[in-house]
Amino acid sequence: DNEEASIVVTPNPIGKDKILHLYFKNMIKGDYQLDIYDWSGRKVGSNTFSVKNDNEILNWKLPSELPAGKYNLSFYSALSKFNTSFIINQ
Repeated sequence: DNEEASIVVTPNPIGKDKILHLYFKNMIKGDYQLDIYDWSGRKVGSNTFSVKNDNEILNWKLPSELPAGKYNLSFYSALSKFNTSFIINQ
C-alpha cells in the first residue's frame, strides 16, 4: 500500500461537545505531538499521542473554554509533520 499518510478531522465543524475525532491513515508508528492554535497563532491546546498501528483513531475532548471559531492543528514527530484546520460551532 503506497498511499500517503493523512489525518481527517471529523465532524468538521465540531459541535458543542467539543470532542475532536482524528482519523490517522497510513501513519508511521511512533510518538506524536498535537498542538492547536487559534486563528491569531496563539497555542490554545496540546496533547501527545502514540501511533501503534498504521490506522488509528484519537478522540480528544478539547478545553471547554475554547470559543467558536477556526483553529489550526499541527501534528508532528521527529520524522513527519501534518497540518489541518477545523471549526468549532456553538
